[in-house]
Amino acid sequence: MPLVYRDSNATRVAKALRHLADLIESLKGAKPAAGYEPSLHSELKQIAGRLERIGKTLEAGKKAGRTTSAQLLSVARNFEGIAEALEKGTGRAGRGRS
Repeated sequence: MPLVYRDSNATRVAKALRHLADLIESLKGAKPAAGYEPSLHSELKQIAGRLERIGKTLEAGKKAGRTTSAQLLSVARNFEGIAEALEKGTGRAGRGRS
């Protein structure tokens, strides 16, 4: 089912994503707690690539005036990949989701 972005939920999602982007940007300068070593978080490169692919998919939907179910499935698969990268980054990959 195509998704047409005309409701307040789309606005809410956009605001939440902007807020997350601001938080992520602010965390890059955070100092680790005592007893912890800073890590490079290599999973961020994969996450950034998946977010860029989501952006390209949504851009295509914007140009068309709607988002197709195939595009939404692509977005969902990319979010699944983001979840996997985050789980791998915690060292708990493959232990199931809660």
